[in-house]
Amino acid sequence: MSERDLLLKELQETRRRARADREQERLRAALKEHEHLFGPLTVKEYVEECHTLDGKLDVVTKLTLITEGPVVDPGDRPRPRLIVQWKGFPQKQQEILNKLPSDHKLPPDQGFPTRVDLRMICGGSTRRILKPIESDSSEYSLAMNREEAVIGPVELLMKEILRQRCFCH
Repeated sequence: MSERDLLLKELQETRRRARADREQERLRAALKEHEHLFGPLTVKEYVEECHTLDGKLDVVTKLTLITEGPVVDPGDRPRPRLIVQWKGFPQKQQEILNKLPSDHKLPPDQGFPTRVDLRMICGGSTRRILKPIESDSSEYSLAMNREEAVIGPVELLMKEILRQRCFCH
């Protein structure tokens, strides 16, 4: 083999290794992104993702934009006459959340959603679970938003706190 052939072969091998290294790095990055989106969340990440839902809940107030559902008459159903601010709520919430370490991974087999699941709740229009809250026509819409954005996440966290307590004692 001539020196030129050896150099050419070495150059081809170097290019092949560089391509393989780039592909390996691309696969590592894709795996890391997949883990980030679909892997288990820590308590801190879960709470942060849930709090982002609150800002994405739309309330439609323009009557011409409301197209579904009858106007709801509350009738004799119990309802608040006055909404009173809960002083100290953030501190109480933090106290409860502190019962789990912030780096505690929430087990996916216990029903905890991934980042993708949480983002689908209020995400893009084609895969959005929650619809805008219609100000005067959809009690069902409000109940769905409350269930998905408040009740479900809180229930999951409380169950995990109880599960951890049972295993720790």
